[in-house]
Amino acid sequence: KQLVSTQSTGADELILDVIDSVDDCLDKGVRVIVYNGMLDLIINSAGQDKWISKLKWGSLQDYYAAERKPLYPPSLVKEQRTGAFHKAYQNFEYYWVLMSGHMVPIDAPEMALEMVRRILNNEQ
Repeated sequence: KQLVSTQSTGADELILDVIDSVDDCLDKGVRVIVYNGMLDLIINSAGQDKWISKLKWGSLQDYYAAERKPLYPPSLVKEQRTGAFHKAYQNFEYYWVLMSGHMVPIDAPEMALEMVRRILNNEQ
């Protein structure tokens, strides 16, 4: 696929056209996981939402209807201080990591590790 550089603002900055590949993976049952730092100025949440909305995946509307659940870093579970949100339907998952920019593991290391733990343990 090709990398398209645009002069637009926001969600259209540096769009990597992978929609067909993601659709193909979803249709074949491959687990697709997307994550995004909510403060990311390079690949922002609006841009993520824009390309996701262009998927032709047959279960996209069911994904949109799924509940977005708060996640807590282990050290903040008692206080229920949200560190991320997670939405999943079938084999598609999306993590929105709060208080994080483009470098999620550096900006929110505890939440990034919790996200990886959830992924490796196949938790939804």
